[in-house]
Amino acid sequence: MVQINELIMRVPGMDEGAAESMGRDVAQRVAAAVPDGLPEQWVPGLKIRMDAARYDSNSAGGRDAMAGAIADQIVQQLKMMNL
Repeated sequence: MVQINELIMRVPGMDEGAAESMGRDVAQRVAAAVPDGLPEQWVPGLKIRMDAARYDSNSAGGRDAMAGAIADQIVQQLKMMNL
């Protein structure tokens, strides 16, 4: 199980509803990428930085691509921590 307690995103031009939806999408993608059966681990924080200007935050396709890129970076950092 993956639990994300807080996900803070600063994306110029994205309204609150779209941000909440994208946050849920990121969490679902991370959960799908983490293998079942891992012992519970506390990760105090991860920092993801990306150029939001590369994505069209006003379109569903752009938000989908951005959510995928954020989730990929989270999973990559978790793997580097050997979780």
